[in-house]
Amino acid sequence: MARSGMIKAAHIVLIAVAAVVSTEAAAPPAKISCGQVTSTLAPCFEYVLKGGKVPSNCCAGVRSLYKEASTTADRRQVCVCLKSITRSASPGAVDNAKSLPGKCGVSIPYQITPAIDCKNHSNGEGNVLGPGRDHGGGCTFTTAGERCHSCSTVANDLYPCINYVMYGGAGAPPATCCSGIKTLYNQATTTADRQAVCGCLKSVAGQANPTIIGTAAALPGKCGVSIPYEISPSTDCSKYKYAT
Repeated sequence: MARSGMIKAAHIVLIAVAAVVSTEAAAPPAKISCGQVTSTLAPCFEYVLKGGKVPSNCCAGVRSLYKEASTTADRRQVCVCLKSITRSASPGAVDNAKSLPGKCGVSIPYQITPAIDCKNHSNGEGNVLGPGRDHGGGCTFTTAGERCHSCSTVANDLYPCINYVMYGGAGAPPATCCSGIKTLYNQATTTADRQAVCGCLKSVAGQANPTIIGTAAALPGKCGVSIPYEISPSTDCSKYKYAT
């Protein structure tokens, strides 16, 4: 009788464990990327690097990310992205990043630092900053294999370059950065796609200081890619055409 009771108890435990495992397996994966986070927070880069007054479009991006994250996976992913961006930052830049949510009227339960434990930030509405699904428009491969380029797609490909561009650009760019640049260059196969990429880069350059713009402008050449324009706020992307 005692043995039968133990067997039943073991079965109950196994069923409970199976239920937990199946629930965790069914949890949806993150639908956001670090490129999307970077793209949305681009207007904040100047403040993070130099301090001063927080631009209104920076706070608009911060609040947008805060409101649109809807799952634990999304919120953890945004936390991981912010942690990654601060790894190469100066102490002053980290302090500025920490102050951003509060200055933009957003409350999050952690500080943006290289030491964040993102696994601890998972529950509750709006607990962690998180981006929308695609702030630059949807993007898919067409049936012809062509790629639609939204600014989120561009940011995704170039995300590995962000620390190099923001924090000095000394030495050779990371291999992952050059890989992203080459992927973007090779997969933008139409004039429309290439002009769209140009427009995204121009938009980000318009929010950056001259040092960042200069470092970004040098990236294609350092990665062995030739483009017929400079990454600059004054680039006329409509003139960027290709023969097929």
